[in-house]
Amino acid sequence: MKIGRASAGVFLVSLLGWAVATAPSATAAPASAPADRSTYLDVAKAYEAYWRAALVDGYDKVGRRDPGWDEPARVFLRAAARREAYDNLDAFYLPDDLPTPDALVELASAAYEAGCDDPMVICQAARALALRSRTATRRAGPPFVLMPPRPPVAFAALARIPAWGPIGPFVPRRRLPPLGMTQVTRPAVEALLGSGYADYAVAVVARDVLAGPLDPRQRAELANGVRERWLAACCEKPQPRLRRAVMVDASRTYANTDDLGAFIADLQKRPGGADPWVLDNLIGRQSIHLAWASRGSGWAANVTPEGWRGFHQHLSTARDHFAAAWKLDPTFPQSAAEMITVAMGDGDALNEKPLDWFARALEAQVDFVSAYDLMRGALLPRWGGSYPEMLQLADACLAVPRYDTLVPWQYVETVRAIGRDSGQPWGLLTSDPAVYDNVARTAGAYADQLTGRRRVLFRSYQAAAALRAGRRDDVRAALNRLAADGHKPDPAAFEYFGFPDGAMTASAAAVLTADGGAALFQAADAARDGGRAVDARAALAAAAAARGPLAADDPRVPYLDHLLEELKRRSGEWVDLPPGDPRWELQALKGQVGTNTWVRPGEPATTAFTMQGGPGGAKVGLWRPPDQDRQFGSRFEVEATIRSFDGTEGRRVGRAWVAPPGQAVTAGIAFHDPESNTTELAVVDFGRQRAGFAATAGGDSGTGGDDTGGLKPAWDVKVGRTATVRARCVGRTVTLFVDGKAVGEPHELPAAFDGPFQVGIGGLDHWYVEVPAVRYRLIPPGDGPAAGEMPPAPVPPGIK
Repeated sequence: MKIGRASAGVFLVSLLGWAVATAPSATAAPASAPADRSTYLDVAKAYEAYWRAALVDGYDKVGRRDPGWDEPARVFLRAAARREAYDNLDAFYLPDDLPTPDALVELASAAYEAGCDDPMVICQAARALALRSRTATRRAGPPFVLMPPRPPVAFAALARIPAWGPIGPFVPRRRLPPLGMTQVTRPAVEALLGSGYADYAVAVVARDVLAGPLDPRQRAELANGVRERWLAACCEKPQPRLRRAVMVDASRTYANTDDLGAFIADLQKRPGGADPWVLDNLIGRQSIHLAWASRGSGWAANVTPEGWRGFHQHLSTARDHFAAAWKLDPTFPQSAAEMITVAMGDGDALNEKPLDWFARALEAQVDFVSAYDLMRGALLPRWGGSYPEMLQLADACLAVPRYDTLVPWQYVETVRAIGRDSGQPWGLLTSDPAVYDNVARTAGAYADQLTGRRRVLFRSYQAAAALRAGRRDDVRAALNRLAADGHKPDPAAFEYFGFPDGAMTASAAAVLTADGGAALFQAADAARDGGRAVDARAALAAAAAARGPLAADDPRVPYLDHLLEELKRRSGEWVDLPPGDPRWELQALKGQVGTNTWVRPGEPATTAFTMQGGPGGAKVGLWRPPDQDRQFGSRFEVEATIRSFDGTEGRRVGRAWVAPPGQAVTAGIAFHDPESNTTELAVVDFGRQRAGFAATAGGDSGTGGDDTGGLKPAWDVKVGRTATVRARCVGRTVTLFVDGKAVGEPHELPAAFDGPFQVGIGGLDHWYVEVPAVRYRLIPPGDGPAAGEMPPAPVPPGIK
């Protein structure tokens, strides 16, 4: 496929429908704006009208009604219909007043409390719970704190749902566990599939509920009923703007090539026939799958003659069906957009041009994002296009001042796509001042014209783009405008521009652009580069002074706390894990290095804890997700406060029993070489009042006999239920301290530990212990191994 370079730019501008002599600034408005061109906003209105009719009117016609719960059921279904209308749209188009997952759950609770047992209400409630759970996980907060979802509201009322004859009650006569809809969803889905609600609405809702809490066997038993509803939905008489949703959702449901082929075959056998527009599009999509399956994904030179024949044959079939669908209804952009892929792959043989079909897709819907994505792909150099032509497309998008759509933002998406393809992410943004100006102005224009969360996001885009391009004054200006509006930067904007930890980057940007921020960064860099404890202490004092007067919700606080931890470590001070958060503790070690987890008391494990390191100048790091790496040299100390239990506690924790009195209970610091799967332990045996070292290899534990509890060498100690175990490592030499006193002789780790190794918490047996506090520190150069007594770590409140 070849694209005419001379005319591509003029064509791209003209196909959008605006005559522009030159590309205006992002805020300039051309003479004629496409206010009459269809957008996703129109699609959302049509979808909402359908869902309101399907859910609210459907409830009035075929629902399980009762005067006692009709009104709360309708209120909930109206809110659910509004949410459904935007389910398949880009998040940009979500209005600020869209019902939140929490609000949907509250409304569902009101219907439950009134006794509602309608299957659509029940299944929509399950979807609301699942949506809230996903949303709670995404907004997890700081990198190493996973906030649990808020407990569901008023679900004790579920137990009052009456029996459904042969189906039986939805729930047993007890309170549901948090987010636990398993007990209600299967009978609700069965009832929904047999109800008189509209086919498409039933198919979508049942499909999504089946993807939730049901086990595979239950899901398989209900899948045929869901499939029948999908087949029926594809045969419904065409409804304005609904057929595109039916086609898109059906192809997403049966996305696997074989599944889609079988679905199409069944659809063609249906009495009365399928909607021809839906059927043509499904066959076209299947043909594209088959074409690329025949060709393979390798280089063209490696494709076999048989592969080329299959490729051309299937793309020809796809062209016939997509073209037929477009002729049947050119007001839908899907068929034209799919033809961009066909023309890109075999346009010369089929006499089809990607730009022609791109124009037809935009004529149907000016902001159809898939068309822009596909056209960018067709303009890549590997398909006969070029980066200048991609920028011509970008300039044409920039000339469209529809900031209520994503059309102008396609300029930024194109710059991003060029960076990905060239292997230089955001290279144009950082190297070309004109490109940066266009990106910054575009983000600013969106922020100026939008409201709510979208204004915050695009102002944050403006700050993140400036940070990526090294424009510190522009970063400061964007952040100041956010602060003036009472908002913090959106981390997602910084991640979009290539910063892996958006929240921390946004906080660092706030520090950098504040008064004294540049000097603080320079001091921190000096501490890193020089490696001297005195430099680290000077930077630590500056960071502490900057942090001191700030309120807890100041956007600079996360990065300053992060920097304080780093500088404490570099200056040789102790650093708590995790820093400053007494709610967390380490539980259920059970002798397995690598399964140790940070958890909140009474909650399941969530985050892995390990330390990686090694002597001889190799780096040692403390790892905490996501992407939180603390690196330091091979001179360090790790200290843990450990609480043991024995049979006098009369308790069992999870699957781990407490130890019988006198039984060996070993726990402490573990050094692990992953390459040889060898572990060396510096531990205390609480049961037998011994402390020392032990080795494991390949998962086999213990080198000593029963008289030492697996420790060799070992020395007598006197400890209570709670002890402080510290391991000081200099090179491969480890000194063990218990409650601040050195125990025995220093221990030499074997030669396997010459390379990088891991450091964590571990033991030799399966008995339950708690580790309510862990801390570590770097040993600055010149500070050799200490002898004699050392002050133990303070025991956290409540630990005896």
